[in-house]
Amino acid sequence: MEHLVSVVMPVYNCEKYVGQALESVLSQKFEDFEIIIINDASIDRSEEVVRSYRDPRVVFITNKERNGVTRSMNKAIRLSKAKYIVRMDGDDVCLPDRLSAQIQFMEKNQEVAVAGSWAQIIDKDNKHKGILRYPTAPSFLHLLCSNLLNWPCIGHPTTIMRREIIDNIGLYNEKYLVCEDYELWLRIARRCSIRNIQRVLLSYRSHSESSSWREKELMKKEKADILLYYIQSYMPHLNLESQMSLVNLLLFKKQDNNYYGDKVLGLLDFFCQEVIKDARNRKAAGASRRGIYLKDYATFFYLPKLAATNCKLALRIFLDMFPKSYKWILSFRYAKMIRRSLISN
Repeated sequence: MEHLVSVVMPVYNCEKYVGQALESVLSQKFEDFEIIIINDASIDRSEEVVRSYRDPRVVFITNKERNGVTRSMNKAIRLSKAKYIVRMDGDDVCLPDRLSAQIQFMEKNQEVAVAGSWAQIIDKDNKHKGILRYPTAPSFLHLLCSNLLNWPCIGHPTTIMRREIIDNIGLYNEKYLVCEDYELWLRIARRCSIRNIQRVLLSYRSHSESSSWREKELMKKEKADILLYYIQSYMPHLNLESQMSLVNLLLFKKQDNNYYGDKVLGLLDFFCQEVIKDARNRKAAGASRRGIYLKDYATFFYLPKLAATNCKLALRIFLDMFPKSYKWILSFRYAKMIRRSLISN
């Protein structure tokens, strides 16, 4: 029997919480669903807890060895034939009307590919710790910038996705072990709409045993890899102001995440080439205004290890076009460094 919804739940050593998670799905007001649980070779009582539920809507598969969350989710999605895929973790709790609210929203908004919701944070003892409020309609650029600032735009375990979207753009990228959702949202957002229902529909459990606590270093590395890839492909399609915003955020992130590395310099170099091109076009057209204030982006050019040739050339061209701009530099806190660099090059 095919259902309208497949709830996908990867499980690894969740004996403390998986019973509550499963019960919260089975007690939904909306009933046309199946739950595909992939037990990722747990070594605790997770399998015993799940098998104690005799509901025919529960499909239980055990991996012979650890595959990780990403591969386990893909395995579950391949098994599903439903129109909608709903994400759920083995330690979270659905509110009773989660499925009905999300199905109603998706049926009403056919242009939406993925819909999340707000979530309330609970601890290991089910005590409420706050609410995660996500933006209503995050765009591709919004996703890039918010992830650079560690402000996620969508909560992975709150989401519902159209199966046809997954069929068209592909499953989770198995290269990523903990940030597979970031990559999928960016891939989807380039072609489709993502929304968040402005209601709490899930209780998200935050505790020291969760993967988000254990894998922080790997998360930083994967997130840097994903964001740099998509920023590199998207930069040429942005105006100078938007490029400047992304470069500024990247330089900010580079201060506390070494995984961004030299690729940031390449993006800075590209940005400066665009500034040069814009400056020359404005000069040829006799423009009387700068496209971007020199003061706004001069910081990029002379931060330690970032004095690339194109940065200096961009600065020289602006000074040549607008000699009075030099007064901005004189009041700038990097003034001595900038003057020294111009003289020595």
